[in-house]
Amino acid sequence: MNCAGWWAMFRGQTKSLCRRTGFTLIELLVALALLSILSALTYRAVSGVLDAEKQVKETSRRWQDLAIFFDQLERDALQTIAKPIRDGQGAPQPEWSLRTAESAGDEALVEWTRLGDTGVRNSDSRRVGYRLKAGKLEYLQWPVLDRAPSTVATVIPIAEKIREMRWRCLTQDGRWLEFWPMAGMNDKLPRAVEVIVILDDGSSVTRLIPVGAT
Repeated sequence: MNCAGWWAMFRGQTKSLCRRTGFTLIELLVALALLSILSALTYRAVSGVLDAEKQVKETSRRWQDLAIFFDQLERDALQTIAKPIRDGQGAPQPEWSLRTAESAGDEALVEWTRLGDTGVRNSDSRRVGYRLKAGKLEYLQWPVLDRAPSTVATVIPIAEKIREMRWRCLTQDGRWLEFWPMAGMNDKLPRAVEVIVILDDGSSVTRLIPVGAT
């Protein structure tokens, strides 16, 4: 066989090998389509995991905030003392005050006088309260019992995404009242307080806490 014949045979074998080992345009397009589908599925899976993790963390933090609230509320209620105060206009205010949401406005829904952390009755008694403002549960502390016109409470955010709070007080004779005090009643302090916290997702938590008159 001459040189021309060998060259023709070599070229034919090379082209045949390229056809056997290479990819066609259709095969490349199919591979790219499959890669895109797998990438999309992977992204959705990872995104779902991250969203679920975020939701779990948010839910856990919300319940932790509520646990802090109920713990603080119980400590405040058990340290309650029968000590009235005067507001910024000099008007006398009861030892324990529970307002309706409509009448409270930006004021505390509920407030009362309690002992300080040292337990000394007259030296560090304080006025505390709770309010719901724009979906946020806030804890209020006044620096003095008898307030001046310029006296402002310290506001401590506790929890958020709260739809509603319902309070009621138990009288000494076993009646439940949604405001306190009621005209003509002799009770200075309730026996217990019940609070229902309704979250923005519709779930609710109820606590009944005794009030300790010291």
